[in-house]
Amino acid sequence: MSRSVVVHFHPLETSFSSALRDSVVAALVEADGQVPTVIEVAPVARPVTESIDADTLVLVYPTWWGGQPAALSQWLFDALPHLSSIRRLVAVTTHGSPLRINLLQGQVGKRVLRRVVLPRCAPGARADWIAFYNVDAATAAERTAFISLVQRRLSKG
Repeated sequence: MSRSVVVHFHPLETSFSSALRDSVVAALVEADGQVPTVIEVAPVARPVTESIDADTLVLVYPTWWGGQPAALSQWLFDALPHLSSIRRLVAVTTHGSPLRINLLQGQVGKRVLRRVVLPRCAPGARADWIAFYNVDAATAAERTAFISLVQRRLSKG
């Protein structure tokens, strides 16, 4: 069994991001048999001052302007010294733009996680990137399919 922490940022509780957070929590409970700790990052986040007692860290957020929202970036920066037990880092994110635009921009959010956050995790830690592109034009069926994809990917451990 693993211990998981889900870090979520979105200012609106009724957002699709909140539905993703709920599906992430449900998938982790099903996979691990334990309820993960959920941290809601506020627009002005409190600094992380102690180790994160988990081996899985799941970040759920919308990608804004090509990267993580500022409050989540600040939380991540504060958390960097406290990630040594994390063996699995997962990002579940949405993009308003299509994949090709994100590729042209260099996928900044993905690079930050792989180049800055992942090296601060446990040796041999792996990162999973689960992104929903063009969410602004997505149908309800496409959103439901993405939630199912997130649940399947998180269930694999």
